[in-house]
Amino acid sequence: MPMLKFIAPPLPHYIISGPHTLLKGQKHPSRSNIQVFDLLVIKSGCLYMGEEQKTFEVRKDHALILLPDRYHYATAACDVATDYYWLHFQTDGSWSLLQHQHMDPVTDEISRKPVSKFLTRTFDLYLPQFTLLDQPSKVFGMIEQLIALDQGLDSQQVRWQQQVVFQELLQHLYASMKAQGSNTSTHCAELAAAYLRQHYREEISAARLGEDTNFHPVYIARCMHRQFGCSPTEYLQRYRIEQSKLLLLQTDDSIARVAEEVGFNQGAYFTSCFTKLEGISPSKYRQRFRS
Repeated sequence: MPMLKFIAPPLPHYIISGPHTLLKGQKHPSRSNIQVFDLLVIKSGCLYMGEEQKTFEVRKDHALILLPDRYHYATAACDVATDYYWLHFQTDGSWSLLQHQHMDPVTDEISRKPVSKFLTRTFDLYLPQFTLLDQPSKVFGMIEQLIALDQGLDSQQVRWQQQVVFQELLQHLYASMKAQGSNTSTHCAELAAAYLRQHYREEISAARLGEDTNFHPVYIARCMHRQFGCSPTEYLQRYRIEQSKLLLLQTDDSIARVAEEVGFNQGAYFTSCFTKLEGISPSKYRQRFRS
């Protein structure tokens, strides 16, 4: 399933939306490089759409996101009257289109470096380019709310409220994708990752991880690499480093004590791992962000 990957923050932001109806025999207009993401949500009927070399039959209760830098066009006229919503949004951050991706935007939060002294951490936000909505009535309701806010007072509070509703809408799109793509491999990876986060202070072997999650260690490693792009050991190490960064900023504990608190048996090994991942030693990290 093709999906969009956004690096957040900044979060994608809402611009404008509206309803539209195409009668039988009419087509969606062809456009190129419109500079915004165009979300189409179908209430009834069907849109026959193409984007570059790909084609989509966007039927009732389906959603399609057309990309801002591509050519999109109608591949056929509507064979029945088609009611749909359109919604434009954009991001000031980076994004990419992925043909196959298994990362989880909720749990993929362990390998990011801080970009400010307040420990801002980025995360990956995934949206399906094309999906069957899991709860279409809720999505319709949120878009109707956005349209109503567009027609009301133009104020800072209203625009803020629109962004809040829009973020909830994105969560529903993601949930629809997860409902369709959930499988044993994903469950195994997420279960193992949750176990590692819960027990990160302890010594965890591959055998123990397998026993406590009821999956074979080799299968766990394969699933985690597919889901998170790393082995269980790498995942655990990165999570421990993230926790150590909090302790370095929030406590006056020695480096050795911080290492012990997050599950490293040797302070020197902790310093080596920290420096490799963060590009700076723990002591210099503390000095930089607490000065």
